[in-house]
Amino acid sequence: MRLLNVKPIKLEYFADNVPRYAILSHTWEEEEVTFQDMEQGRAKDRMGYAKIAKIQNCCSVAREDGYNYVWIDTCCIDKTSSAELTEAINSMYRYYQKAEVCYSFLSDISSASEFPQTKWFTRGWTLQELIAPLRMNFFNKEWQQLGRKESLGDKISVRTGVPQSILSRRENLESASIAQRMSWAAGRKTTRPEDRAYSLMGIFDINMPLLYGEGHKAFIRLQEEILRVSDDHSIFAWKHSGTRSGGGILAETPDAFKGSENIISWNPLTPYNSSFTLTNKGVHLDAPFVAQAEGGLGLMVLHCAEVGSKDRLIGIYLRDPFLTMEHFERCRSEEFALINLGQFSPSQYPARSLCVRLQGMASSQIKGRAISKDHELQPPHPIKGEQNSVTDGVGNAANGDQEKDPQQRLPLAVLGGNEAVVKELLALPNIDADSRNENERTSLSLAAEAGHEHVVDLLLNRREVDINSRDKDGFSPLAHAAARGHEKVVWIPLARSDIVPGSQDVWKRTIVSIAALCGHKNLVRQLLARKDTQRHLIDGGGRSVLSHASDTGQEEVARMILGTGKVHPDLRDQDGRSALWYASTNGHTGLVKLLLETGWVDPTSKDNYDSTAVWQAACNGHCPAVELLLTQHANFEIKGEHGRSPLCQASANGHTDVVKELLNCNADAEAKDEDGATALWHAATRGYDSIVKMLLERGAYPNVRGVDRQTGLWHACQKGYDAIASLLLKKRGTS
Repeated sequence: MRLLNVKPIKLEYFADNVPRYAILSHTWEEEEVTFQDMEQGRAKDRMGYAKIAKIQNCCSVAREDGYNYVWIDTCCIDKTSSAELTEAINSMYRYYQKAEVCYSFLSDISSASEFPQTKWFTRGWTLQELIAPLRMNFFNKEWQQLGRKESLGDKISVRTGVPQSILSRRENLESASIAQRMSWAAGRKTTRPEDRAYSLMGIFDINMPLLYGEGHKAFIRLQEEILRVSDDHSIFAWKHSGTRSGGGILAETPDAFKGSENIISWNPLTPYNSSFTLTNKGVHLDAPFVAQAEGGLGLMVLHCAEVGSKDRLIGIYLRDPFLTMEHFERCRSEEFALINLGQFSPSQYPARSLCVRLQGMASSQIKGRAISKDHELQPPHPIKGEQNSVTDGVGNAANGDQEKDPQQRLPLAVLGGNEAVVKELLALPNIDADSRNENERTSLSLAAEAGHEHVVDLLLNRREVDINSRDKDGFSPLAHAAARGHEKVVWIPLARSDIVPGSQDVWKRTIVSIAALCGHKNLVRQLLARKDTQRHLIDGGGRSVLSHASDTGQEEVARMILGTGKVHPDLRDQDGRSALWYASTNGHTGLVKLLLETGWVDPTSKDNYDSTAVWQAACNGHCPAVELLLTQHANFEIKGEHGRSPLCQASANGHTDVVKELLNCNADAEAKDEDGATALWHAATRGYDSIVKMLLERGAYPNVRGVDRQTGLWHACQKGYDAIASLLLKKRGTS
């Protein structure tokens, strides 16, 4: 450590056994006395003694206070040596912390009344110079003392936001959350943008190399280093309406923490916070995630709250752009959400492992992703048992990832829709355009699902790319595009001779079937118009496109299909099920009405397991569908699974409205299933007292025995259904 001897004024170096010293805090002017000036005796030539006066006055005050040495940043560091500069900046907080006293020279004010207005409070470096030393004396431009840190503590605290307990060391600096410490730096300025981060290293006890020229990335790097040693979620508790975060969870500047001065670390949900893990895909952490109504949008519940409001945790908005629950990005960064713990169920929303992008994309990268905006907001495929597994590439965009292996950069560029970068990568030798990820997804598959038609076209021009490749879920690139409704992308491969338009996934669904069940009306219309898709309107399971549309409630698609006359409304699949059967099963009343109006469907026909459309609607409690079917004089006594009538099955499942509707149509309350049980027996054994009451009022016999040869009354007594037992006993007494 290099110190300035106050008499005579000269520099001395101490490797160890550093003597007691005072230290200067000041704002730099246009020219300052440097290390080279002191070494070469040029100090007095600087600005006609104006700058040497600052050093002389500092030394004079130190001598009066009994100190032989002072440390002044302008002349005690050889800034021409990058190694020395790095060491000094990494050690600077400690220099101020170990000083006997700090002299703060306020060159722009004369009196104590001007104290809050001094520019000293606006500079980045002076924050650590304020916090680190225990003793601090403030001087005006005439070097007259204005007061000490302890006497001016209230004014300092109001002006800076730093609590007096921190200033006086009654509390450790570490007791303040990351968000609180960052908030103290909001609004402060430095000459070089990197110094906004470097001036905070000591406040967070971080050491890192200096990279002048990296600009605002220095602050991102500082936060990454903090994440490696801290588990404080408040580092994510920033908001900034003016920031172009591009999906990054880390703030661009300390200004984003303005207003976070009252945010503290607080975790009432688990005994401790799990540590953060940093990878090239982002930060991995455990936190509750509450999905919102909009596709892919949700709240990550942070383990922090505002002072005085520990009953409300802070939530930040994240988006799952590919709907995989594997990779997230921050959105709506201008706002927080408050999670009321009184209404929050940790068991319903337990902490889960999340991976969130660290840095935002550059504006050029965001522009490259604009094509896939609709894809990000689209709801997940309504396909049972399927997972949309775009698991690669949610991280730094390809053109910001120059250090990555080209083979790794390709899927990133593909996902970003960056045609120029994809073209550049495909031109490289030894690049495999058809390589697969851990889910057997190729770049073509990813591009097709994301809807990047120009990238799809580029990839299809490569000989090695297999247009009919399948991922681990049996989905081809064309199937992914169809599921997302990307009409242009679907059309590109269909123009080729090597495509298999009738290819099926593991559920035997064709391209047009997938488009129909996902409700993509225009795409279905275009596919129906093609000659090469006509023989694929029925898939490998015998299901028609109308059947798939009816299954998921796509009424407009079904209406359009019926209008073409290419599919019979009552076509049955391998299980004997029609479009009406699927619509009734899922309660799609509009579709039930539409199909009945064709006059071609039979609501009484059974599937291979003896259930009719009426039976399915009754079983699942879809009363409006039951009513519609009954208006067509559908036979409501036809028995289905286990020999149960629709009334019997509705009673067993507790569907009161359906039971009432069937009884109003004079359904047989005494009809028995294959075990001899009636509707009353099933309702009584399951505790549905309102249904029991209705059936008894219609004259249902109370003493029927079921499969176990016991009566409904016996079961009601055994299970504590007192109301039902009372109803049955009363009926027994009168019958």
